[in-house]
Amino acid sequence: PEAREAKLALMEIVGQLARDYLGPNASVYGYGSSMNSCGEAQSDVDMVIFYPEVQDDDVRFSPAFLSTLMDAAEEHPQLSVLTHRPDARVPILSLELLSQQGSSTGYTCDVSLGMM
Repeated sequence: PEAREAKLALMEIVGQLARDYLGPNASVYGYGSSMNSCGEAQSDVDMVIFYPEVQDDDVRFSPAFLSTLMDAAEEHPQLSVLTHRPDARVPILSLELLSQQGSSTGYTCDVSLGMM
């Protein structure tokens, strides 16, 4: 239960950053083993951000959007940026949830951009 709560908190923080910096209709969806309960407690959370305001796929999937999110995450007291891979085939931003005291929790996520 503790791991699930931490992962949901991580999703909520990323979702709020997405809405604050990418647009009020941005949504975050989790997928993979952490969401279907097949993963271990320390498995990372895979997330995709969907934001309908941007219709042009060249803009929607631009690494600049993940860079904007990375900048916001660096300012958030409960997030640590682990990696930013803007030039990967699927650009990814890896984040870690920090405790209220700012220490590592071990709960991480990989964030990508997508369309639905």
